[in-house]
Amino acid sequence: MLDYDLVIIGGTAAGRYAALTATNFPARVALVEPLSNSQDLPIGGKESIDLGLRYTQILSEAARFSQQIGRQQLGVLREVANSEKPIEFRFDGVLKWAEGVVANLSEIDSLDVLAARGIDVIFGDGEFVRKPDLAFVVGDRPLRSLSYLLACPTMPAIPNIEGLSAAGFFTSETVAQLAKLPQLPQTLAVIGGDPSGVEVAQTMTRLGVAVTLVVKSSHI
Repeated sequence: MLDYDLVIIGGTAAGRYAALTATNFPARVALVEPLSNSQDLPIGGKESIDLGLRYTQILSEAARFSQQIGRQQLGVLREVANSEKPIEFRFDGVLKWAEGVVANLSEIDSLDVLAARGIDVIFGDGEFVRKPDLAFVVGDRPLRSLSYLLACPTMPAIPNIEGLSAAGFFTSETVAQLAKLPQLPQTLAVIGGDPSGVEVAQTMTRLGVAVTLVVKSSHI
């Protein structure tokens, strides 16, 4: 006998979004979250999942939108009246907007909201077993389901580059720390030609930063 229609092995914003979407059908849904997201609380634990990814995506959208609207004043651009100089981005305004969006998203897919929608939120690490029936086991609890969705977190691979640690760097997980900078850097080197690296490079370029994208081959 199946316990659920869908079991999501999560810990990411994508996993929570999938869980919320599945309840619209409706479906019996369980979401397995890492213990690090619980802070020893059954519900209402750590909510800042994928924070760096969310900031990157939101800053990317803000940069693209700001570039399109030109001189229209929406609190994002610094006005350059009667000047031929390129319009400068108000980084503090962009970050303030991004922080608001991140806060709203964190509320929308918070663990409290998921539980209120009837989703079973389960904390712990697990593994798949084949016997006596196919299931994902968390602790001593087997979760038998019609379908399983893997939406696990990823870890950035840090290249072995001499002097990198001393120089300091951001990753896709720590890019939100840009919010602590008083202003954008004038130059930035992005190492990696994967989608996240290209997105960061494009976003920073649109925000007026001189970006160098370092890739392994001649093609991205």
